[in-house]
Amino acid sequence: MKRWIVLLGLLVASTASATPTVDQLFQAGLALMSAGKPAEACEKFTAANQIDPDAAGVMLNLGLCNEQLAKFKTALFWFRRAQVRAAETSSPDAERVAKEHTTDLASKIAIVRIAISPTVVPGTVVKIDGEVIATADYARAEIDPGRHQLVATAPDVVQVQIDFDASNTTNRELEIRFEPIDPTIEMRRQHHKVGGGLMIGGGALLAGAAAVGIAAKIKYDNNKDKAPTVPSAAAATHDAQQLASHWGTGLAVAGAVVGVTGAIIFATAPRHAEHASETALVPTVAPDRVGLTLLGRF
Repeated sequence: MKRWIVLLGLLVASTASATPTVDQLFQAGLALMSAGKPAEACEKFTAANQIDPDAAGVMLNLGLCNEQLAKFKTALFWFRRAQVRAAETSSPDAERVAKEHTTDLASKIAIVRIAISPTVVPGTVVKIDGEVIATADYARAEIDPGRHQLVATAPDVVQVQIDFDASNTTNRELEIRFEPIDPTIEMRRQHHKVGGGLMIGGGALLAGAAAVGIAAKIKYDNNKDKAPTVPSAAAATHDAQQLASHWGTGLAVAGAVVGVTGAIIFATAPRHAEHASETALVPTVAPDRVGLTLLGRF
């Protein structure tokens, strides 16, 4: 028992020693910065920040490595945090450096204003390059220079997408105009779904009818010459005729009816909200029946 306790203790100690400390990650980040590897350095500083989110030196270096990567918005975020934290911990040198970089980077980022028309809908979500923009930042959203994509969503409205370019001199307004969702969109989708499914089903039935017809013909041709003298051959030809007549014809008729019905449902799907009152063939499913209903003006 003691042996297992000792071994467990050694395992825990080994695992603990294998986990890098904030200082080790910080020093590794500094070494990578000196080696001209800001991206790798940012990874180390990010890991250090996750362990100690209040370390001003880590925040400052996160600003420096992101600045070298031309991620000015991210760098500005970390310099601002470092400046505040350095002031709280009475670290004048770190505060001064952070302030200098904050002032310099303010002229390198782009500013956009987000305006929503006619008004902000409850549940509105605005993202730029996948990052959610807080409502408080709509009047002044900071972004890096370059190509960007804004996507705005809200309940019961059409999604808005705006692709735009921004530079450090950009100070523009991005107007989001939400449009109500066309109430016929769901009806049109259902028409296409049901109609398309019926057309596929009708095609399958017609293919089945063709397969039955081919099989019946082969059976008939193989036995027709012997049918007058061989009873089994006569029975086989009769069966082939019955197969083609009943199953082949039945499948063909069913396939045609189902396929045409699907085509009608697909073709009568309403296209716009103002057409919602047009005549349309709608599939109807009730507890006691399944069928089609003709709706619209007459």
